[in-house]
Amino acid sequence: MIRSWLAGLLKHAAPGAVLLVSVLTLAALRRRLRLARTRVFWPVTLGIYQAAGLKDCDAWIQHGSTSIMTHSLAVAYVSFSLAVLLGRRRHLPELIRAALLHDYFLYDWHDKNNGHRWHGFFHPRVALQNAETRFTLSRREANAILRHMFPLTPIPPIYTEGWLITLADKLCSSYETLIRHKPYPRLQARIKRLQSLAVRQDQARAAAGSTPRAAGPKGRFSERLPWAMCQT
Repeated sequence: MIRSWLAGLLKHAAPGAVLLVSVLTLAALRRRLRLARTRVFWPVTLGIYQAAGLKDCDAWIQHGSTSIMTHSLAVAYVSFSLAVLLGRRRHLPELIRAALLHDYFLYDWHDKNNGHRWHGFFHPRVALQNAETRFTLSRREANAILRHMFPLTPIPPIYTEGWLITLADKLCSSYETLIRHKPYPRLQARIKRLQSLAVRQDQARAAAGSTPRAAGPKGRFSERLPWAMCQT
């Protein structure tokens, strides 16, 4: 009788237990992702935003109504989230930098009369050259930028981070093309906070007579900044 009672209990309790474990797992993943955004994503993003002048890329459209700056931030955010959820945390700063700079070609690619007719094939190398004029890139970062248009460009990325950026770029590009009106409302709100924080930091540096230190492969900056202001 006891065995049959236990069997019946397990039979009825198993679905609830599975549901409880699933909820707890999702909550843990969300907490891990939130902490990683605060401690890693926004610090590195703010540094690249200031040092690379990404705000200038907001004047050029990438897909639909999405600017190059917003597209780059979206690709960085998606690839970063995938890396965290997959447990690929070792090279997160390099992944973020490469994602933010993967379309750092600095021109309006829709203007075909200015030699941009074959933009899809050649812009990764242009973006890499522009990035290397401002930053000391690691091999992982350089390869991710150069190979992110695979399979349009036939040579695939070498590193996992490059594959994640390539996948995120395809997902974001398709989404931006289909959802042409304000595809990233929550991300846009965070971008405004990022821009506000960058302006305040620039003003503080100007008052102190200092200049920001460029971000090298290690992704370390001299200032301690309130990253949580970029969070929701």
